Amino acid sequence: MTASRKSATNLTDQIVGDEGKSHPAVSAFRTSHPVLLASLGAVLLWAALPPLEVWPLAWIAAIPWLTLIDNPGSWKPRQYIQWGIVGFLFWMAALHWLRLPHWATSFGWVALSFYLGWYLPAFLGLSRIGTRRLRLPLTVVAATVWAGLEVVRAHLLTGFTMASLSHTQYRWISLLQIADLGGAYAVSWVIMFVTSCLYLSGKRGLVFLFQNRACQALPSKHGRSTVLR
Repeated sequence: MTASRKSATNLTDQIVGDEGKSHPAVSAFRTSHPVLLASLGAVLLWAALPPLEVWPLAWIAAIPWLTLIDNPGSWKPRQYIQWGIVGFLFWMAALHWLRLPHWATSFGWVALSFYLGWYLPAFLGLSRIGTRRLRLPLTVVAATVWAGLEVVRAHLLTGFTMASLSHTQYRWISLLQIADLGGAYAVSWVIMFVTSCLYLSGKRGLVFLFQNRACQALPSKHGRSTVLR
């Protein structure tokens, strides 16, 4: 049984990697499709905001971004530029109404979207530093960095607070009571914290699933699969 368990451990390591890392195919996807993951998160967050207002999506919108942050691979400078473009397009969609009053406001629409677009790569980069270099928990780092950037966005260059994460929950009155402790930023912190918990729970669930499959894939002496308990 000991030998079987060692075989299961080796097979599991091949599937999920050491220390609970993702399946090689998942890691390859995160490395090969960073723009797709960043875009998916942007689309989900945009859908949580007006005009669609699918507010539950705000609780999972950042999961693709957290997947990028948790990626063990190295990042290239061009990826930050790509994420900045994704952020720019997100804000172009979120602030599309700025072009409606007068044709001249289109210049402000583009300029503001360009400026705000760089908050996405800033969130990814700072969260990456917190988790990789400082070895801090992803849940705390992601929530704190996101809320901190919202504070910066609210004050830098005269400030712009529209389309904050907390604004997606304006109908959930009981949740908004958290604002008594730290304003809208506290609500955003809680949302990102829960999102990080959901991401880590899903990741560990996949690891558990792969472990079970690894055990079931072990052949017994009779040529049948053995399930280790």
